[in-house]
Amino acid sequence: MVIFWTMKSIYKKIYFHPLILIFALIIILTGNLKNYLLFISIILFHELGHILISIIFRWKINKIIILPFGAITNFENSLNKPIYQELLILIMGPIFQILYYHLTHNPYHYFLLFINLLPIFPLDGSKLLMLFLNKITSYYYSFTIVYTVSIILILRLLLFKNIVNYIMLLYLLTHLIKNILLLKNTIISICFDRYKNRYKFNKHIFIKKFSYKKIRRDRYHFFIVDGKVTGESEIFNKMFDKIR
Repeated sequence: MVIFWTMKSIYKKIYFHPLILIFALIIILTGNLKNYLLFISIILFHELGHILISIIFRWKINKIIILPFGAITNFENSLNKPIYQELLILIMGPIFQILYYHLTHNPYHYFLLFINLLPIFPLDGSKLLMLFLNKITSYYYSFTIVYTVSIILILRLLLFKNIVNYIMLLYLLTHLIKNILLLKNTIISICFDRYKNRYKFNKHIFIKKFSYKKIRRDRYHFFIVDGKVTGESEIFNKMFDKIR
């Protein structure tokens, strides 16, 4: 019942990207409306998998962006949530898509599954890579590696000369560059979220000198500053008390 009422309120957060209008015009002019509806149906069912599990874990959805070649669900403060929760939310998209294929035998299933699992930000493949990197290194270096891999793959895929391919890759590249430019702000917002919500982490890590580039997921940090051990809470208090 809770899931039903939550789903009713989610439709207000759905945003259709303007590129949809361009694609719709192309589809109508080329007489491929039926095929495109089949294509879109996979995208919607895939995203439903992410959304349903996120509701179970009580993740707050900010916006669901519907694109002509995919969809993106943005969550609030997701980068400080437990990794296992994000992993389950992430894999339920492909799982729902596979179930949908077995029910409908939709011909676009394998193509979309392959594209979505490429490690290009913000596709699911990049998020899987990010979760793996979060286990072994900091947020900053995890993002840096994912963004680097994304740029390499986008440049490689640009060799395939196709107008739809170009539009999709241009959107991904624009989105990627925007996030690269905001990387420092992203890490600072992660720190601020920790300061505001006081998350409890079972694992601890000691780091020489404070640096936002060294903040790791699922860890509570102790920083060695001037020979003294200082917890991250104290560091963040000094950073953000004047802001609030």
